[in-house]
Amino acid sequence: MSSILTLSRRVSPLGVDLGAHGVRIVQWARVRGDYVPVGAAAFEAAAPVVESAPGERAAHLKDCRRLAAFRGRHAILALSSPDVQFYALELPPVTGRELAQVVRFEVERLMTETTSAVETQHWSLPATKVPAPNAIGVAASLERITEQLAICRDAGLTCTVVDTFATALARLGVLLHRWPDDVVWGMLDLSGRAARLVLCSEGAPVLVRVVGTGGQTWTQRVAESLSISPTAADVQKCEQGVAPPARSEAAGEPAVAPSELSAMLLGILRSDVHGLAAEVKRSYEYVRSCYPRKQAADLVLVGGGAGMPNLAAHLAHLLGIPVRGASAYLEGRDCRLRWDPKVKQPFETFAVAGGLAAGDS
Repeated sequence: MSSILTLSRRVSPLGVDLGAHGVRIVQWARVRGDYVPVGAAAFEAAAPVVESAPGERAAHLKDCRRLAAFRGRHAILALSSPDVQFYALELPPVTGRELAQVVRFEVERLMTETTSAVETQHWSLPATKVPAPNAIGVAASLERITEQLAICRDAGLTCTVVDTFATALARLGVLLHRWPDDVVWGMLDLSGRAARLVLCSEGAPVLVRVVGTGGQTWTQRVAESLSISPTAADVQKCEQGVAPPARSEAAGEPAVAPSELSAMLLGILRSDVHGLAAEVKRSYEYVRSCYPRKQAADLVLVGGGAGMPNLAAHLAHLLGIPVRGASAYLEGRDCRLRWDPKVKQPFETFAVAGGLAAGDS
């Protein structure tokens, strides 16, 4: 029997988020303008992989590929901090080869660490009437890029694009929600190594920076304070979270009684949470000084720490803007992503991989 309707379906390359603690892969198919998952898989390493063990990283990538029915061998990789650096630039009105030379000169001038071979790239920022940077420059070690490509090749994949975590997260954010041009919105990646902020406007990352310590540091603080193992501390951190922020009776908000353990965890991590919020707030204020007519909008949480109970509520309370995990946007009217509810891991952990795969689909 012939089909009544055949949907247009284009399969993306594999978006590969290759980290020290594991691998995450996402592949999309475009169906009527939406992004439908072909497959999504995460492989967590038993212990962090050192930089000098590319063979082990390739083995993890192979293992992750076996966990879902991915199609093809083409992949897109991401470089993350500190392997890639971002610089605010004020570029002259030149184009073509001259522009590339100016970008390279300016980026190398701003680099604190020099290396023999560096790849540079840039993207333009939205126009503004006040003195402000008009581009973001990117620098990455050619040696590091070559290592990542070799890992991909040894795992049986062909890397077609090397991207950055910042552009991948911005791309995912655009697909999660239709943001007005007159706002600044953010993606906060709470990874094990660091908290990385990407502020965006008009679809482009306008600021990229590390704004706090990572989940590993938080786990270590809890372990030392409670005299428990890091494994047990990580479980408590993820399950109990921190006590919710104080509610305002005048606003009619119901009081929530915290558990004794979540109150203890808040005491242990208070300086980290408040320090994180302060850096995020400072970043929003800087970007708004560059774009005075734009308002501060949502902060979207991604990464392994995004699901920590009550963390989003604390950040919202301290920042005065909506703060939600990325998965909260999946049911929105403007969301162009469709996710598979059978995937066991939280959607937030696939943010970088999902953004990578959406870049060439």
